[in-house]
Order: sequence, then structure tokens, then C-alpha cells
Amino acid sequence: MLRKSAKAGKATKSARTTQSLVRPIPDHTCELPLQEEIVTYTIYHSLCVLLRRRLWKWVTVSSYSPDSKKYLKSAARIYDEEVRHLRMHPNMIHPFSSFRFCWEMFMLCTWGVQFAIIPLTISVEQHSEVFFYVYSGICVLCNVDVVMWFFTGYFDARKQMVVLKPQKVAKHYIFTFFVVDFVTSQPLCLYFDFFFAEVYQFSCYVLLIKLVRLPTLLSYLQKLGERTGFAISHVRLITFTIWILVLLGWVSSIAYALVSYFHPVSLAQTAIAGFPLLMTAFKVTRALMVVGVTDIINSTNLVMIVEIGCITVGSVLQIIILAKVMQFYQKRSSSRNKYNHLLEEIGEYMKYKELPHRLRDKILRYIDFKFQKHIFREEDVLNNLSPVLKHDILIQRCQTMIEKVDFFKDLPPSVMVRIVTKLRSEIYLPSDIIVMAGYTGNAMYFIYVGTVAVYTGGGKEICHLDDGGHFGEITLLINAPRVATVVAVKECELFRLSRRDFQEAIEPYPELNKKIRRLAMSRLESTLQMMSQENEGVQTLKRSDRSYSVY
Repeated sequence: MLRKSAKAGKATKSARTTQSLVRPIPDHTCELPLQEEIVTYTIYHSLCVLLRRRLWKWVTVSSYSPDSKKYLKSAARIYDEEVRHLRMHPNMIHPFSSFRFCWEMFMLCTWGVQFAIIPLTISVEQHSEVFFYVYSGICVLCNVDVVMWFFTGYFDARKQMVVLKPQKVAKHYIFTFFVVDFVTSQPLCLYFDFFFAEVYQFSCYVLLIKLVRLPTLLSYLQKLGERTGFAISHVRLITFTIWILVLLGWVSSIAYALVSYFHPVSLAQTAIAGFPLLMTAFKVTRALMVVGVTDIINSTNLVMIVEIGCITVGSVLQIIILAKVMQFYQKRSSSRNKYNHLLEEIGEYMKYKELPHRLRDKILRYIDFKFQKHIFREEDVLNNLSPVLKHDILIQRCQTMIEKVDFFKDLPPSVMVRIVTKLRSEIYLPSDIIVMAGYTGNAMYFIYVGTVAVYTGGGKEICHLDDGGHFGEITLLINAPRVATVVAVKECELFRLSRRDFQEAIEPYPELNKKIRRLAMSRLESTLQMMSQENEGVQTLKRSDRSYSVY
């Protein structure tokens, strides 16, 4: 989709010159030199540069995609994913891109029409000219979709990463849905209707394998609901309704096809002239709902067998419908609907307290970022796990961040575990002050998700820190006023380690305590020297450092 630059050396050189610059962040007025977007210094020559850049932004990962917010979470991870996409697989379409979302919404409508047409294709022997053109157009679009799948990456849930390598993408698609999509995208019934009428009915039956794609269509519908803010309970109700309608329509068409094949002149064909499928649909629906069956005297053995199967399936279906209805009435039991209920309570509370709209928006942003549209009691979940599993979960989330701190690199595993168990999660919104220069600190912070800006005591912006960064580690050992202010510029989830908890963790290791103090004094001297250089207008800290000592 995008050609690799012929002047790779020049692009690499440009990339190196921007390492000390910071990435622009929306809604943040930055005082630091800003680096241009990676697409700007990668796509900079040849024809239609602006068009190619816009096309790239359209096919790369988007921060507005529901999947980006779910799996990548922070702006820093989204940026890193865009860099990886452009440098390694620029000819692929990212599954979290705006283009992919729009294409999925388009295919949602296309597949919806196809699911409605397939039963008619099976049951109607002679098609009109309009049907011919509509079905041919649907097949063309589905063939285009087959090609698109070979150029679109996928999210590997097991590895928790997006796969963009063309060979892996092709292999994954071929071994999953390629055969189904390719076969059902061909106008076989129209072709055989013209040239091989004797196998026409069989070619129509082949289209039934499209049913395995119904979950994909419903996942597109769920994405649309997430993007538009539609209530999850309403989406589930629509999804269940679609399942029922598809079941009735396809079972009716199969029953009609079987009866018409073995009994060309039957009640199913002659009852309603011009639309024989309608009588079959009526009978199938009546049997599935266990309301009534065909008169015994007018039934053949095949019809009776079909009706027995419909009654059996209908009995199970009624149980499923009853269970779904009860689930809708008990919607507050799910984590997602608990979140919706919480929003309703908070909305009533804010109205009662007559809070200003600015504060209301801030509260809602906090709730949205903290719970990610799902509510669960973490303490209750962890209490049902063994102590070993609790430690494993905490270490999995925090160990990588802790190991980046110079003080903690050589800590014994037992001390590392003690420190991890002392961490406490805190959430900050944009413009929230995390630490203030001039005030005595008593904790350090690890950035799990988000971006913060560091300012001197005089208000000069020094650098940005994002996912995996940390600041304030000297505070754990030295009781002194902080020399810098840290402000959140994006929604942040931080882990806080207090001085008291840290001292308790390393108390059994006096020699280790002395070693860490020596390192802290050395780091303090270098920080004071750097701060003096910053006051003179010399920028010495790079974004890649991902740490800053603010005491």
C-alpha cells in the first residue's frame, strides 16, 4: 500500500535527529521541541506525498478504534504500534485502523443482505432480473472482502499482540475462514442455473456454510455499538434477535428444499402461489414454537421427520429464549451493566449537587478510564486466589517497571516480591498535578499507562515520561523537598510506592540499604547538576530515558 522509501538512509538520519524531541500530544500545550509524525519524515518524496500520508493515517492504527482502547490503552503504545507498522509492514492494513472499521461496517450491511438472500436462493426456482443483479453485486463485494483479509493483520489473543507479517496473516486466514468466504462469494447458483441446471440445487445448499460467519457479523455489530456508545444490553438483544431470525429463515429454506426435492408436488409448494416458502416458514415457525404441527393425514414420512426435528429444536430454543429474557431482567448482575448502573447513580448525584458541567465531564472521564466500562471488585477476585497466584499477578504487571529503576536492578527476588506487594494503584486525569516542586515527597511513582510532563520549579517543561517510566525514586531514601513538578497530560494509571513501605521491604537487608543510599546520593548530585543546566536553557534529558528524579 505504501512503498518503502528509496532513501532509507536519509529517513534513518532524520529519525535519529528527532530522538531528543517529544511526541505531540493532543490538548497539551508543549514547550519542548516537537518531533514530526513518523509518516512525515518517512513519506517525504515522490508524487502525491500529502495524499499518501493521509492514506497511511487511514490504514494505520487509530486511537479512536474501540480495539485500540481495549488492547493498547495508552497513546504511547498506539504510537509505538504505528511506528512498528510503518517500519516493518507498511503494505498491510492494521486491524485497528479507521479504514478497517469503515470496511467492517460496510461488510456488516453486505453480509446482512447476503444472509437474507441465501434462503431465497435455495427456495426460489426462478429468479428475477433484479435478484440477479443484486446477488451478483453482493458476490463481487464479498470477493473484494476475501482479498482484503489477506492484507489485513489480526490480533493474536494468546500473545496479546497484532500480527502484521504477510505470511502469518495469509496462513491464519487460509486455515480459518478462507474456504468458507471464497466458496460463498462465488455466484455458483446463478452459474449452474444457466449452464448446469441438474446441479443447481446442490450449489444452493453449499451456500449454507456461510452460517459459520454469523458470529463475525455479530462482532461487527458489537463494534458499532461500542463506537456509538450504544447500550450493551440493547446490542445483545439485537444480536439474539438476529440469531432467531436467521435460524427461522434458514431452517425454513432447508425444510422447503428437502420437501420440494423428494415431493415436487406437495402442499408446501401449492399452498401459496408465487411465494411457496411462506407456507413452509409458517409451519417451521409453528413447530419450533411448539404451537402446532401439520395435519397427520396430509403429511408424508419426510414431512413428519422434519417436523419432529423442528419440535425438538424448538423445545430447546424456548429454553434458550427464556434464559435470555431472564438475563435481560437480571442485567445488573453483569460487570458491564453494573457500570451502566453506576453511571446512572453518578448522574443523579451530580444533578442533585448541581455540579458544573466541567466537573461532571471530569468525573465521567475518571470513571470511564478506571473501570473501562466494566466493574468488578479486585479485592474479592484476589481473595479467591492463592497467595502464590496473587504474587504472580502483581509481578506480571509491575516487575518490568521496577527492574528499570537503577536502585532495584540487583535486588534479591524476595525483596522484589515484597516491594511489588506494597504498590498501590492511582489514577490521574489530564492536568492533574501528581507531585509539586517545593513540597516534601514521601513516595515514588511507576507509570503503568499514560503520559506525564515534568516541569522545573520555575514552570519550565523539561521532558515527557510515558508507559514504563518512573520518577521520584530518591524520595524513598532522602527526606527533602521535590525539585520538579509532574503533571498528567493523558489519562494515567500509576503505581505508588511510599517511603514507609519501601523501608519495611528492605529492613531485613541492612547492607542493601546502605548500597541503595550511596546510589541515591550519586543520583541526587547528577540531578542537581542537570537541573542547573536546564535553568541555563540546555536540554539534556531524552525521551528514551523514561525516568526522572524529582525527589
